[in-house]
Amino acid sequence: MIHSPNHSATGFVIIEIVLTLAMMGIIITALFGLQSSLMTGTMEASDQVRRIIHLRNTFFEYELQHPVSPTEDVQPQSFKHAIDDPPTQITRTTKKISEESSLKQFKNVKRVVVQGTWERAGQPEEITLVSFVYKKPKKKKKS
Repeated sequence: MIHSPNHSATGFVIIEIVLTLAMMGIIITALFGLQSSLMTGTMEASDQVRRIIHLRNTFFEYELQHPVSPTEDVQPQSFKHAIDDPPTQITRTTKKISEESSLKQFKNVKRVVVQGTWERAGQPEEITLVSFVYKKPKKKKKS
């Protein structure tokens, strides 16, 4: 606040008010930009989590609908389907464990890969979930 020697009343000069408003405008603009970035990041993370949940559910639903016998030789299987919200192509593939894998020592283990692909801003993106399923063999009944 500037004091004038000729006036006994105190008050704000118009330039002080303009500078204060300009600084407040700059601060508020920066805060709105930060809020926008946080909202965008939150929406992208939310879409990612929803896709992961869809991929996980695809894995479990298929396992329940198509159980594999523990003695059955696992044949490579693959199926695709799409979801609309959020738009994603889902591919589920079942394969035998490779001969080089340390899991080969366990019989009745299969490798399941569930992959989701989509486009964000014209760029392809994907998430891959890998799981190993072990089917315990049924014990033979002693007669």
